[in-house]
Amino acid sequence: MLQVAAPVSASPSSPRLSAIARRRREREAAKAAMVVTLGAVTVTGLMLLGHHRSHKSAIKSAHIVTGAAVLGASWWHYSLYGRRAR
Repeated sequence: MLQVAAPVSASPSSPRLSAIARRRREREAAKAAMVVTLGAVTVTGLMLLGHHRSHKSAIKSAHIVTGAAVLGASWWHYSLYGRRAR
C-alpha cells in the first residue's frame, strides 16, 4: 500500500531553522546562477569563434554582458559564505 507523507508545516517551530533553510536556498540559487551564466559565456564564446562578421558585434556585446553576469553571480555566491575562523 502506498503511504502518503505527512504534510510539512509552512512555519517551522524555530526562527533559526527558517533562517538556515533560507540561507541554504539562497546559496543554491547563487550556485544555479553561476552555472547558467557560465553556460551563457561559453555559448557566446563559441558563437564568437564561428559567426560571420555581420553579427559579431552583437555577439561580442552579449559575451561581455554575460561575463559581467558571471562576476555578479560569483560575488553573490561569495557573499553568502562568511569568513572562516582560522
